[in-house]
Amino acid sequence: MMRCLVGVMQPFDKMSAPASSSKRSHGPAAHSADRLSSLPDPLLHLVMSFLPMREVVRTSLLSPRWRDLWASVPFIHLDFKEFVDATADSFVIGVDDHDWLKLDENRLQKFGDHLLLLRDGAVPLDEARIFIGGADLSDKYDLWIHHAIKHKARLLHVYAHRFLRVEFNDRSMIRSQHLKIIRLQEVTLTDTSLRPLNFYFPVLEHLELDCCIVNCVKNKISSRSLQTIRITCCEVFGDLEICAPNLNHLYILDPVFGGHAIVTRDLYSLVTASISLSALELYHGILDGLSRVTTLELHAPLLEKPTRERCLETCPVFSNLISLVLGEWCMASNFSPKLKYLTFKLRMDQLRPCKAAERDRSPRGDSSLGGYPSIERTMIYCGKDDPRVSALVKVLLPIVIPGGEISIKGH
Repeated sequence: MMRCLVGVMQPFDKMSAPASSSKRSHGPAAHSADRLSSLPDPLLHLVMSFLPMREVVRTSLLSPRWRDLWASVPFIHLDFKEFVDATADSFVIGVDDHDWLKLDENRLQKFGDHLLLLRDGAVPLDEARIFIGGADLSDKYDLWIHHAIKHKARLLHVYAHRFLRVEFNDRSMIRSQHLKIIRLQEVTLTDTSLRPLNFYFPVLEHLELDCCIVNCVKNKISSRSLQTIRITCCEVFGDLEICAPNLNHLYILDPVFGGHAIVTRDLYSLVTASISLSALELYHGILDGLSRVTTLELHAPLLEKPTRERCLETCPVFSNLISLVLGEWCMASNFSPKLKYLTFKLRMDQLRPCKAAERDRSPRGDSSLGGYPSIERTMIYCGKDDPRVSALVKVLLPIVIPGGEISIKGH
């Protein structure tokens, strides 16, 4: 069985093979016990988890103790980058911005098929990481993802190389009572993707979408088991609604909207939210479901006064808020009277619009922070000698002092 899979990897470098007896070193070290091989299987599996998958399989050549050990590892790591070489009939693919290499799709396909066929299917998978490269292997990747879910993977991480358009859909997904974490990078999600995410995995707790394309006419993430959602640098085409009732933590960081928006609602269990936006999408409903949070971090452009006033009319009241972190979009809502910890992170690349806003700041009696909450500690992170800090402190003094303190940290 081992010869079949090792043969798929040939040729491998000489360092992978055991040293010949004629070249072994002599002395006490040569006769010392093999302490590594004496470790129990779970510890050896942990050591092997830090190796590329091809090297994991190659450990079968070390000794009889290691011959079948790889087949019971509780993980699958299929990474196209392990199959890059200079064969003439390879698919050209850029692994990074400065290095164009060639992917041997045929060897990758054979290795992946043999790996899944020969590993011990009775061993549940703690994690399955499938990193996709090669335009002609989409059906094969669907099969590998299907296999991972079928064999009780608890974590599924799918990464598609940025030059490819890989759609994560219901062809590759089956129902599972074990899958708890899904991480998707640079893949395309459609309406057929979101339905399985909502209904196929009743114990799914953690969902990450990183640099994905979310192409839905109008759909929602509504899984009742989800506790954490992280959406980072995704392109959103069509309205996406997040209404997971048991969600505790929500992160929406630097999305790109194709004329549509992300809307939040009915997030009854939400505790922590972090929102970072680069344009006016903030005001299309992304804050609607965040009114119950106790910790909020908000980064968005500082707006002109008319736009800021229109936002105040629709911005929710954060009645439970205790800790607030603000970027340039500040002093623009009636935050919670329970607020204790206030933090500002001032970025130098937005210096000019912030200075313009300082000239328009409200007097003490009309502070846009509203009901003078009992703030205990205020922290301002800024660049060295940032001219905005003095103006910001003047606005904060009547709110923070005498009950709290203001600290400034430069960088």
